[in-house]
Amino acid sequence: MQFLVIVSSVLGWTYFALWSFSFYPPILLNIKLKSVEGISLDFLYLNTLGYICYTISTVLLYYNHTIREQYAARHSDPSGVKHYPLVRLNDVWFGIHGCFLTLLTLSQVYFWGFSRSPLQRLSKWGLSLLIFGIGISLGTALLVYLFGNSDPSIGLQWLDVTYVTGSVKVLMSTSKYFPQLLWNFRRKSTKGWSIVSILCDFGGGILSLAQLILDGYINHDYEGIFKNVPKLLLSLVSIDFYRDLQSSLN
Repeated sequence: MQFLVIVSSVLGWTYFALWSFSFYPPILLNIKLKSVEGISLDFLYLNTLGYICYTISTVLLYYNHTIREQYAARHSDPSGVKHYPLVRLNDVWFGIHGCFLTLLTLSQVYFWGFSRSPLQRLSKWGLSLLIFGIGISLGTALLVYLFGNSDPSIGLQWLDVTYVTGSVKVLMSTSKYFPQLLWNFRRKSTKGWSIVSILCDFGGGILSLAQLILDGYINHDYEGIFKNVPKLLLSLVSIDFYRDLQSSLN
């Protein structure tokens, strides 16, 4: 079993390396071109909010004792064995690192300015998603803060805040690809968009999913695989959108 723990750690830090490396080619390409013309603004804003939410979710699930105990109380099996979130340190550092680099990429928009194309603007659709994501995250946290402890009938705990923020990350990551594909189609060009990022994203998705499944096996907690919604769906989204993004680049 110790060998499997080591394998899980290797999978986790390798996916961390691949997914983390995927952030750098676009940043370096933007510096080379002195432009962000290859990236949809909807993609940038949705991606940034997604990583902020993902970081909040993973940090709380990994470090916060109260939230971890709420998870154990809600998800322990009938025999009384406690199960804790299948969140690893590599998940936490991936979120922190990704959050920093998405903010850095977004800052390049304002450093070099928007492109001359009138199409490179934050769309109403993108703005609506941003408002929804921020609103539901803050709204859930406010409800728990005001009523969670004093009124158990409300049915919300701080654990639910991590679920909501994690789900917002999945929503943002799923939605961000569509405006990017549309942006490439409208420009009839993929200049400024790096295929290296796509390949790293795909490889990282496979390894992240493999680690999650292996951790479920090690901890005898297969249900925990499906309860770690952000990690599970982010892996599947990265794999699923690989062909679509690859087609867009051809």
